[in-house]
Order: sequence, then C-alpha cells, then structure tokens
Amino acid sequence: MWDLLILGLIHVYQEIKHHEMRLLRTFHGRPADRLKCMLYVTNMPAYSKQHVGTDIVPYTCLSYWTGNSHESPGDLIAIYYDTGSQGKHQILSALNRYDDFYISDNLKAGLLKIRHSHKDVDVWVDALCVDMKNLSERSDHVSKMAVILHGAKMILAWLGHDHRETSSFFRFLCSILNLRHLEHIIETKAAPENWISVLNWMSNRYFTRRWVLQELVFSRKVVVQCGDQALLWSDFEDAISLILQNFSAIEKIFNPSHFDRHFSEYQYDHAAACVRAKRQILRRSCLIRLCRRTLLWKS
Repeated sequence: MWDLLILGLIHVYQEIKHHEMRLLRTFHGRPADRLKCMLYVTNMPAYSKQHVGTDIVPYTCLSYWTGNSHESPGDLIAIYYDTGSQGKHQILSALNRYDDFYISDNLKAGLLKIRHSHKDVDVWVDALCVDMKNLSERSDHVSKMAVILHGAKMILAWLGHDHRETSSFFRFLCSILNLRHLEHIIETKAAPENWISVLNWMSNRYFTRRWVLQELVFSRKVVVQCGDQALLWSDFEDAISLILQNFSAIEKIFNPSHFDRHFSEYQYDHAAACVRAKRQILRRSCLIRLCRRTLLWKS
C-alpha cells in the first residue's frame, strides 16, 4: 500500500494486481445530499470474461476537463474505504471509515450528474481510481486503457455545467441532422444566433484533452452531456461533420468582418479536430482489416 496525498488529504490505496482495477461507487442520493463514494477493487473486464464464475461489474467512464494546473480543487466529497471482500456488494455502515477529498468543481459536477436517486452507480475516473503517486501503477494503467474504456458500458463526455444557451445548442445540433432542414436554414440565413452558439461550443476546452481521441476510438458508447442536456456522440459527430462540409455556405450568413473577428479557425477547430481524427483512424482500421481478410483469402 501507499500513502497518497490526493487533492489535499491522505488516502491509503489498496494494492492491486495486474488483472485488477479500482472502481468508484457513487452512492444514491437526492440532489441536495452530500456526495458519498467508495473506492473498491474488482477484476478487469477481460479477466472476468475469461474466468467462469467471476463477476463482471458494469461501470461508466467519466471523461471530463481536469482544469488548468494552477487551479486549486475546492469541492469536498467523502470517499469511504471498502470493508467488504472482492465480489461482494459494497455497502455503507457505521463501521466504514472515510476521508474527505477536495476535487475540482467540474469533476464533482460530473459525479453528481452520474449519481442516481435510487441506486448506486459504479464509475471509473482516472483521478481517483488510479494511484497517481505510484509511477508503476500509472504506467501499467496506460497500457490497460483500451481494455478499461472498451469494458465500460458507456463513456460520459462531461462538458460541464449548464449555460444559458445549452438547451438551444443541443436542439439545434439535432435539428441539422435533418438534411432538408439544414439546407433550408442555410439558404434562408435563418437564426444566425444558433450558428454562433454552435461555433462557440465547438471551442469547449473539453476537446483539447489529449485523451479524448483514445476514449472515442475504444469506447462502445459515448454520450456527450452538458448539464441536463445529452446527445449520443454518433449524432454529435454527424452534426459537426455536416457543419464542416457546409462551412463555406455558413460563413456567408455573416458579415465577413464579424465572422473573422468572432470565429477564428483556432476557436472552432477543437471539436472539429476530434471528429476528423477519429474518422481517419476508423477508416485506416477498416482498411487494415480488409487487407488482412484479402491476404487470408489469397493464402
């Protein structure tokens, strides 16, 4: 075991084996209740599938903006120690010890959004499930990321708190998936404020994270969420792709000087770069699989 100073307080991490991982159980509660969690050890998804009788624990991966290095965490949560054995139902009792942890506002908001009112939810989140001071464990987890991400039932891409235009932004993205509607609003130059909102959201700092692409490629399902608004990544990706394909026409909706002043390529390119890179990787992987099948057929 190692003593680790995480975000202000000491927590003793239980040592894990190569085929194990930690999960964070978020205990159910009402919106006003204090956030209570428990770290516990379970088997990696691939190990559970290979060994009959080993439980497979369903979990969600939380993907979020960690914040700038100079930002100090200021939100308090309680993380309990697991007093049960592996494979058993982790519950809270008067005997459970806990530590108070200070975490970032954005991480706490994401955990609160995942928390259910009536049932406990298991989460994998790197900042808490990995012993960040143990260099060997950190290195080991880098090699396991594909397994951890693919083993999750879902990845929640948390963009942050609700903003004034969040609802209209998500509604507008869904609406432009209808190609006739997209063509109509471009031709009529209707509701330019919606395009302003979309281009602003495409610069969200979440998309500057270096791990985003890996999460998108290895995941089985990704949900993009901001506050109470959510959208499947597949729909989000299609909407962004349509915007990129029609960008020249969208530019003409605005006065050139106004567009250049408010929407430089750097601003909107964060989300666009993620979409382009993911599609290129998937195309290459499809070509590789096709080549392999061709070689096998010829042999």
